[in-house]
Amino acid sequence: MTKQGFTVISLTTVLTLATAFSAFPAFADVGDYYLRSIQRSGKLNGAHEISPVPLKGLIKTTFCNRDFWMRDTTVLWSDTEMKEGRSLVIIQETSDGRRTVCNNATDYVATNVKKLPPSLREAKIGGPTRSRLNVISEAFKDFK
Repeated sequence: MTKQGFTVISLTTVLTLATAFSAFPAFADVGDYYLRSIQRSGKLNGAHEISPVPLKGLIKTTFCNRDFWMRDTTVLWSDTEMKEGRSLVIIQETSDGRRTVCNNATDYVATNVKKLPPSLREAKIGGPTRSRLNVISEAFKDFK
């Protein structure tokens, strides 16, 4: 029905459309999702991309009552970041900008770590022992 140039949609139509689109979670999952580690100063420490849809080889995790899939190393990384006292948040980036999906992701890390096989839970993530500059310097030390 049209009223002064505006189309009036009934509440039933709106609810029907909302129900129909909720059956397709991909519409809600547009964009890229990141698990971000934030230092106490508020600066970004690091980020890992995660998936809102199941992908082969990724582990199902839960944050803020939503399922995400991530690499096992990302689950371990989140545990390390939490133990170092950094806060974790999940953000969604789209062409319209960035929005926070889960502001207290740190609260869910311990539960997600338990989903890993015991051999992985006991593994440590090793960082580089040398800086990139040292590696580059060593590569060119014999070059004249």
